[in-house]
Amino acid sequence: MKRFDKTLHASNDAAAKNAVIEWLEADDWDVAENPDIYGIDLIAERDGRRIYIEVEIKRGWSGSFPFKSLHIPKRKEKFIHPNVLFMVLDFTLTQAYIVTAETLSRCGLIEKNTSLTKEPDQFFEVPLKWAFYYDIERPSQRRG
Repeated sequence: MKRFDKTLHASNDAAAKNAVIEWLEADDWDVAENPDIYGIDLIAERDGRRIYIEVEIKRGWSGSFPFKSLHIPKRKEKFIHPNVLFMVLDFTLTQAYIVTAETLSRCGLIEKNTSLTKEPDQFFEVPLKWAFYYDIERPSQRRG
């Protein structure tokens, strides 16, 4: 299993969370970072509804999605609870796939090597037809 890397986490994580916060706030969600640094990344509320969002960046994705399925690390399994969404952004923070916790709980596991691990790590394998695609554009960078 990949060890936690504070440096990598801080640089990529903040940018990804900020992109998601801006996107959701543009749709009238109230969004805050979770004060629990070991908990789910974001908490969003709108119209009396609360959702929790775990955010990550897929470093190998820029432009069209180049893979046959979406892989979400098994270590995120602890966040499979009602009202949780798993959001995977492309490297440019302009596209995202969202997977519900219920969907993730139904997915099988695979093992694969990554550029961040020395040994194979386990991932949930999510068929793209089970994920929701969003073309997001940060409101502060919109044109026209």
